[in-house]
This record gives sequence, structure tokens and C-alpha cells, in this order.
Amino acid sequence: MKILFLIDGLLKGGKERQLFELIKGLKNKGDFYMELVVMNEKIEYKEIFDLDIKINFLVRRTKKDFSIFLKLIKIYKRFKPDILHTFDTMTTFYALPIKFFYNIKLINGSIRFAALNIKKNFKLYYLYRFLFIFSDYIVANSLAGLKTFNLKQSNKNIFIYNGFDFKRLVNLDKVESIRNKFQLGSKKIICMVSSFAIHKDNESYIRTALLVLSNRDDVVFLAVGDGDDLDKCKIIANNNSKIMFLGNQNNIESIINVCDLGVLTSKIGQWGEGISNSILEFHALKKPVIATDSGGTNEIVYNNKNGFLLENNNPKYLSEKINYLLDNPKILEEFGQNANDNVKQKFNLEKMINKYSKLYRNEL
Repeated sequence: MKILFLIDGLLKGGKERQLFELIKGLKNKGDFYMELVVMNEKIEYKEIFDLDIKINFLVRRTKKDFSIFLKLIKIYKRFKPDILHTFDTMTTFYALPIKFFYNIKLINGSIRFAALNIKKNFKLYYLYRFLFIFSDYIVANSLAGLKTFNLKQSNKNIFIYNGFDFKRLVNLDKVESIRNKFQLGSKKIICMVSSFAIHKDNESYIRTALLVLSNRDDVVFLAVGDGDDLDKCKIIANNNSKIMFLGNQNNIESIINVCDLGVLTSKIGQWGEGISNSILEFHALKKPVIATDSGGTNEIVYNNKNGFLLENNNPKYLSEKINYLLDNPKILEEFGQNANDNVKQKFNLEKMINKYSKLYRNEL
């Protein structure tokens, strides 16, 4: 069976990680032949080159580059795939002529988030709805993602959870080397791994850190990521030496491994999480997460079992939960083990690959 995957880029992110893991897993099954279309030449997932599949770079010269349609058709005629599997709205749009002219199966995997008020973004909402009409299958990575667009589970509307590859945790940097590298000493460590983007609420995380640090000096707060709101958050932190902005990092798992717990504050409303890749990483490493009950987060974080869910991003309430877990190490450890068990059971990589394999074969 031949599958042509299409994605807008391969920067570090959840959908990119899922695509990489999916291709790697399908190759091990032996009966799938795959090519990849990427619409940006900047590749941060260098591991993709180790998979020995053909990568077609179709970079737009303008925002509306109609030559992409013709280039995609040439790829189709050469490769003759049985399935088109897109991972975002842009590549789904460009795949439509092939769908129309050659009657090929189109799997639309563009729902990577979940939100309460997506209809406020009129153009985006109806772009998605338009593309759904022409998709044979719509795949979200959370149940909340389907609900965002009022899609009921069916043979066409499916959610498949991200799978975590525990092999990523085999060769971690030593805890001592990470502590020395970032001069963490013996402090307890809280961490948030997140882009400083509009749908996140990094500001609440920084204000919470200041609140916690006003009452205790045994903690360091790490913020891993970059984005438009980074400078604003640095101003709020006011050069506090115990709030460290690490920018983008390649050894995320090794950094998380030295932490005591994770935090993910997200805005509630128009944007929300699907299934957060960073929560999966924290949980796989037995670290509880305190997170905003946004989108599909409650499908992975279970309140008072493997972390805490926040109804809103109130720094006072968040700081209380952080202090509670830091001051109760047995509960912290219990939550961490529960988190790890949940990833192994519910977000199993082989389970994800098998579900996609069955989808391609019409066996779901």
C-alpha cells in the first residue's frame, strides 16, 4: 500500500513528532510504501532523514502559489499513492485537486487542537468545515478536537491518540550534567515546556513562579520554548535568578528528567490543547503535571490522580497546588507513577500505529 504524507513543515512540535513516529512504525510493518511532501525546507526533526523515504520539498514562492497544485499532481503521477494523508489545513487544501481528478482516498489529520469558541474565528472555522466535506476520513488527536467542530464519532470522524516512544528515554543525559549545565544546584525544579504563543498562557506561569518564590527559596522555575510573548514574560520575571528562560532545547527529555513536576497553562476559549506532547513527555518520565483544563488536556491529566486540572489560570491557586505536591513527596511520586502507567496504556505507540494501519486498510 502506498501512502503520500503531506505536512506544512517539520519544525519541533506535536504533529511533526506524531508523523515521524507513524512513518517509522509503518516502515517496520514492511507492507507500506511511503513518500513525504514538506512545504518548508527548514527541518528540525533530522531523524526523518534516517527513515530512508523520499522527501519532496514544495516550498511556496508566494502565499497563494498555484504552481504547488501542478507539482503535487506530478508527484502523484510518478508515485501513484493509494492514500493521501494530510496533517494541516494548507496541505489538505493543496491535495484537493488530486482528490477530485483521481478519486483517491483523502485522510484529513488537521485537527491538532481543541477549543470552546472556534466559531469566533469565522474564516478558520469554515475553512476547516469546507475541507471536511471532501475528506474521506477526519482524524483528530483528541476527542475534544472532534467536539470543537461538532463532529460526532463515526466511521468517518475518528480520534487517534498520539503514541509515545519510550525508546526516547534510553540514553538521557545524566541528571548531574543537566543540573551543572544550567546551574540548578540541589533546588526542586518546576518546568513548563511550551511555545510562547497566543494560545498559551506563559504569563500566568511566570506570575505563579514569582508567588511561589516569594515564600520559599528551594525552588527553580524553568521555561523552555520561544515565541512572540517571550520578551513580555521576561519583563514580568524582572530578572529573578530563580526563573530561567532556556529557549528552545534539543534534549527536552533530559531536562524534564531532572524536574519534580511540570506545568502547562493554556488559554481557555478560542484556542486549546489537543493532546499536549509536553504532557506526554512529563508523564512518560513519571512527572505529574498541573495543567489548565483546556481542550483535550482532561483526556490525559486526571485531577488528583496524576496531576491537577485548573479551571482557570489563577496564579494563587496554581501556586498552592505546586506547594502541595512539593511538600508531599509521597503523593508526588504516586501521581508520577499513575502518569507513567496511563501513557503506557492509553498513549501506547504501537496502539497508535496499529489504529492508523487499520484505518488505511478500512478495518476500523
